[in-house]
Amino acid sequence: MLVEQKEFLTPESGITAQGRTFIDLPNGKRIFGLSFVFRQVATVTVAALTAIRNRGSLLSQFTKLGVNDNGRDVVNVDARSAGVIGQIHSGQVLPSVRLATPVAVYNLEETVYMPLANPLSVSPSETAFSERNPNTRLRAFVTWVPDNTQIANVGPATLVLGTPTVTVIAHYDDDRGSVPSKLSPFWREIVQPVATANSTLRTLMDSSLRLRGILIQQDSNIGEVTDILANGFRFLGAQRTYIGPAQIPYTELQRDAVREFGGDMAATSGYLYLNFQRNGRLAEVINQARNANLRHEFNALPSITAGVTSSNIRLSVLELEEIPGLTLPPERWGFVA
Repeated sequence: MLVEQKEFLTPESGITAQGRTFIDLPNGKRIFGLSFVFRQVATVTVAALTAIRNRGSLLSQFTKLGVNDNGRDVVNVDARSAGVIGQIHSGQVLPSVRLATPVAVYNLEETVYMPLANPLSVSPSETAFSERNPNTRLRAFVTWVPDNTQIANVGPATLVLGTPTVTVIAHYDDDRGSVPSKLSPFWREIVQPVATANSTLRTLMDSSLRLRGILIQQDSNIGEVTDILANGFRFLGAQRTYIGPAQIPYTELQRDAVREFGGDMAATSGYLYLNFQRNGRLAEVINQARNANLRHEFNALPSITAGVTSSNIRLSVLELEEIPGLTLPPERWGFVA
């Protein structure tokens, strides 16, 4: 009988600034997810901070979080977005300690769950991850870019951020060969600058992979904002409209996401998750190869939040790919997706 195993992992050396810090992952497994725990000491002295940015999360100090399979990134997304993706796929609010404005010492902490397989599925093993060659190196990575201005408007205060730490728990089983996954997870980003107001700002998906979900993040040079997509959007392709036909207000889609994923979505209003694997069923995912010109049409405008000089819409795209010799051929699935 196969059971899930957990393995505690740490980087070979401490986190270094600017470049990637790697954590070796176990080879020859079927990985369902990775639990990252970040910790950092923040010290506020002299005066209170003027304002908090990025919800006071230390993830604002990490530009990327991902998985690299022998030189190929199979996951490469913004760390803040990864945190939200993990939260909406979790049954409870994940532990965190955030920065606040008063003078104090803060032991910041953030737990990020990376759901490689879909935990909302009846059969998560359908999309569990295995590396292409079990004899090559498989690693998770984080990219730390220290920047006090991403976590707070410091004002007259003094803010000192210590060197962070990260640990990982890998969740896997040993059933790599006998029951292969039907599809393998692949996560990427699309960043759409918003320089001027545009009621039909097109963002092409430009992929032939199957689409499991999209996390939309409203972002800027000072971090998360909530006013870039105040007017809404639609999502459609040549064969089908998925959100529309008219643009739907962002706030209405946000409320609908709360219905689907719980109250925490309301606490992260700069984000919106679009789920295309309804009820966890693999047959529900979008086959982008069969729907040409798949795109968002955003009614977007630059953020007017104080301090913002550049605005972006960041899409974290959760896709699923066929890998000959590793994943189960579609003709053996028993359904069409």
